[in-house]
Amino acid sequence: MEEFKVIIEIEEELLPEEDRFGLEDKISDALIELGFSPIKVKIVW
Repeated sequence: MEEFKVIIEIEEELLPEEDRFGLEDKISDALIELGFSPIKVKIVW
């Protein structure tokens, strides 16, 4: 089965450091619920 890959680019100043923790996991979990599985999410700052 092919793995879905998502790369998200976020400007550092748009998201405070304290809000970044676990963000990749939260996005991954939401996409899995939508049927995108297996999936790998990477955030580029």
